Amino acid sequence: MTDIDDISDTLGIPWETSKDQPFGPTTTYIGFVWDLQERTVKLSQGKADKYLKSITEWQSRPTHLLEDAQKLYGKLLHTASLIPAGRAYLTGLECMMAVCSEKPFMPHRPDKAIGDELTWWQRAIENGMAIRSIFPPPPHTDHQAFSDASSSIGIGVIIGEQWRAWRLVPRWQTLEGKRDIAWAEAVGFEFLLLALSSSINSPQHVTVYGDNTSIIESWRVGRHRNKLVNEVFKRIHTFLASQSTNVISVHAAFVPSERNPADGPSRGIYPPWELLLPPVTVPQHLQRFLIDCTAPLTPAELRALQEGRYSIPATKLIDRARREQEVNECILYSQCRDNFVIGELLAEERSA
Repeated sequence: MTDIDDISDTLGIPWETSKDQPFGPTTTYIGFVWDLQERTVKLSQGKADKYLKSITEWQSRPTHLLEDAQKLYGKLLHTASLIPAGRAYLTGLECMMAVCSEKPFMPHRPDKAIGDELTWWQRAIENGMAIRSIFPPPPHTDHQAFSDASSSIGIGVIIGEQWRAWRLVPRWQTLEGKRDIAWAEAVGFEFLLLALSSSINSPQHVTVYGDNTSIIESWRVGRHRNKLVNEVFKRIHTFLASQSTNVISVHAAFVPSERNPADGPSRGIYPPWELLLPPVTVPQHLQRFLIDCTAPLTPAELRALQEGRYSIPATKLIDRARREQEVNECILYSQCRDNFVIGELLAEERSA
C-alpha cells in the first residue's frame, strides 16, 4: 500500500489514507462489503447503523423538509441495490419529494404510508436482508405461463394448455377506491405466480408473459407508481420471499395481445373445462372483487346484466353463461322433482 501511495504522490493523485484497505478476499466499497470467496455483497455494519439511525430520527419528527426526504430516500435507494423488493417501499418518499419540491423550505407532514414503508425498511435492515449473491444470473424456466385482464369481464391465466379465470364483480373500478385496468393486470400477474408455484415440483427461476407494458416494465424495476398496483407488487415480493413457494424469482416478458393465449379466458372465452388448473385460493382482501369462473352468476351480476351495465361483448358472454346456468338449474330442479315423486310413490307402496 505504501508503494501505491508513493507512486500516487509522484503523479499528484491524492488518496484518503484513512480508507486504505489491505488486499484480500473481502473489501468494503461504496458502503457494501464484497466477499469474493462467498460471492456475496452486503451492507456494511457501519452503513446499517447509520441508515437505521436516520429512519429513527425521521420517525421522531412530525414534519420534514424536502432535503430530509431526499437524504433518507438516497440512503434507502442505495440499499435497494441489495434488496430489490425494497423499491416497492420507496413510492411514499417519492410522492412526498414531488409535493415538497414546490415549497422546499416549508415543513411537510408525511403520509401515513411512508411510516409503514419505513417500518418495513427498518425490519429488513435489522434482520440482515441487505445481502445479495453475486453469482452469475441463474437460467429461467419457461413454462409458457401467460396472464391477461379485461375490464369488462375479468382475469385469465394460461400455463401450458391449462387455464383458470375469474370474473370481476360489477363496478369493481370504484369498489373501495378507484381502480383501473393496470390493477387488474397486476392481480392477474399475481394469480399466475400463485398458480405456477402450485404447478411446479421444485424451486425454480421462471419466465412469465403479459401484454401490459406498464406492468412488465414496472416489475423489472420492482415497483409501480400507481399506489394500488404497487400494493400488489408488495404482496408478490412477500410471496417470493416466503418458504412456501416454488418460484424463486420472476422474469416478466412482454407478448403482444394477439399472441397472448390468456386473452380469451380474460374475456370469458373459456377453453375446455377438463383443462382447468387447480383452484387458486383468492386472498381474503380480493374476494370482494373477483369470482371464480366456475361459480354461478351472483345476484349483482344478474342485475348488472338486466340493467345493461356491461359492454356489448360482455353482455353476450355473460348472457350465454346465464342461459347455461338457467338450463343447469332446470335440470337440477327436474332431478329433484323426479326424486321427490319417486320417494312419494315408494312411501305409498310401503304404507299399502
